[in-house]
Order: sequence, then C-alpha cells, then structure tokens
Amino acid sequence: MQSTIDKSPLLKLRDKILWISALEIITKIPKLPTDCENISEWLFNSIYGSLNRVKQKNLYGVLLHNSSDLIGDNGKHLYKALKELKKKKLVNKIGISIYEVEEIKKIY
Repeated sequence: MQSTIDKSPLLKLRDKILWISALEIITKIPKLPTDCENISEWLFNSIYGSLNRVKQKNLYGVLLHNSSDLIGDNGKHLYKALKELKKKKLVNKIGISIYEVEEIKKIY
C-alpha cells in the first residue's frame, strides 16, 4: 500500500511535515505569475523551496494548480521546465489539477 501526501503551497498547513517514512509527496505549483521572465528559474525555485521545507531530495509528483498555464503563451516553456524536473530526478511524476471538464478539453 502506498501513502501519498498532496502538499499544496497554498494550504495553511503547508510543509508542516516533521517526520516522513515511506510516503510519496506531491506538491502543487501556484499559478504562473504574469510578470515571470524566467519560467524555468521560477519553477525550480518553487520546487527547491518545497524540497527544503519537507526535507527531501525529491518529490513523487508535482501538479500545476492552474491548468490554463499550459495552454497560455508560456505553456511550452513551462512544460519543458517540468520535463527538466523529471530529468534531474527532482520529481517522478508531473501533472495538472483539473477542476472542470472543460479544462481537459482545452488541453487535449
């Protein structure tokens, strides 16, 4: 049996994990700032911040909190940066949070 923690940085209890054993941690990345000049740097800083707070070397997964970030002007850059997180073994899985069926239709 796997144990997974969905750790959104937007939650009040964020990163209050004191002891971790055999857990898979999933974090959510907040909406991409409109004034973001370096998407890769922003994403990596967010992930490194989460890793430091939960005292881990990698995360099981990362979810984009706002699916529209993938279909916006910077979607390709964001996706490339997400794949780089996997390549560097900082995360195992990448994904998006879906709140409405329409969001899936826009992405696919």
